[in-house]
Amino acid sequence: MLKLIHEAHFGIEKCKKRAREIMYWPGMNSDIETVVSECVICEKFKKANSKEPLKPHTIPYRPFEKIGVDIMDFSNISYLVVMDYYSKWIAIAELANK
Repeated sequence: MLKLIHEAHFGIEKCKKRAREIMYWPGMNSDIETVVSECVICEKFKKANSKEPLKPHTIPYRPFEKIGVDIMDFSNISYLVVMDYYSKWIAIAELANK
């Protein structure tokens, strides 16, 4: 049953939550922790799935002091997206080509 719970290779907490939804046995938490921590596949790919640390940014004091710009694709059309960090104002313009 533990192999089925960990079949999608979720982490310890998600596996515990999934197990609690369908069953219970004494020592369930420690059993799940053991199975997940000994999973060869999870160990191999753990570093590849690590999250980048958040980078704080300065808070602007007036509009357009700081903006964010990105290109977004939707339904095979590219758009330029501009956002003002102060007011959260967003402008979107369709791009002619990449």
